[in-house]
Amino acid sequence: MTDLLAPAPPTPFGIVFSHDGGPAAAASVVIPAWRAAPFLGECLDSVLAQDQRDVELILVDDASDDETGRLALDWVRSNAPRFTRALLLRHAARAGPAAARDTALRNARGPAALLLDADNRLFPRCLSRLLAGLEASGAAFVYPILQRIGLDSGLQGFLPFDPERLKRKNYIDTLALVRVSAWRAVGGFPSLREGHEDHAFWLALLEKGLQGALVPEILAAYRVHPDSRTASSAIPRRAEIDARLSARFPWLGEGETG
Repeated sequence: MTDLLAPAPPTPFGIVFSHDGGPAAAASVVIPAWRAAPFLGECLDSVLAQDQRDVELILVDDASDDETGRLALDWVRSNAPRFTRALLLRHAARAGPAAARDTALRNARGPAALLLDADNRLFPRCLSRLLAGLEASGAAFVYPILQRIGLDSGLQGFLPFDPERLKRKNYIDTLALVRVSAWRAVGGFPSLREGHEDHAFWLALLEKGLQGALVPEILAAYRVHPDSRTASSAIPRRAEIDARLSARFPWLGEGETG
């Protein structure tokens, strides 16, 4: 059987738009987008509003068949001068969010990357506070507390980093600031298109002895909507994916894996 946890090979892509302002970025913001038209503008506007000025933006259109590509191009053309560098890339065929993040990270120049899904949004101090947390902690990645919006409310991601807890169940969203060197150390995101690729990624970092840290501030919004994974009652092939996680990481033990 094919190993569902093996990082996918590089996905063919084209450069739709490129702006290079010259100065090095403190961090890259990477956004995978597929059928993201309803929320993409709000997401991108939240990146534009960051109080951290030296930012690189890399947006990957994962072969969307709606207005995502046109909206992305219009927005990036209009706002590119705000960024030290701005790239809009498009996959030749849909490959999933993990592959889109990998495409972005292969093209990133910043030493750290903020992983942002196109239906979520940042609060203005998000990137600057996460950068401060990354430097202070020395961790491989840091994550904020998230405010749920849309079909649900409340907070998530407020628990401190705990390897034992993470072995039992994923409680850290993909929205995190990750050192690019840590991403390289594990070879990229696992190719789990049905979900759990974030948990597998955190576990792969743990396996390398790399740790995370919580920045205990509400710095971004996680949108719950009918198409979001949180709103779904089940993830297809959940049992199979859980079995793959346990087989790939035998030290997980008997606890929950997703």
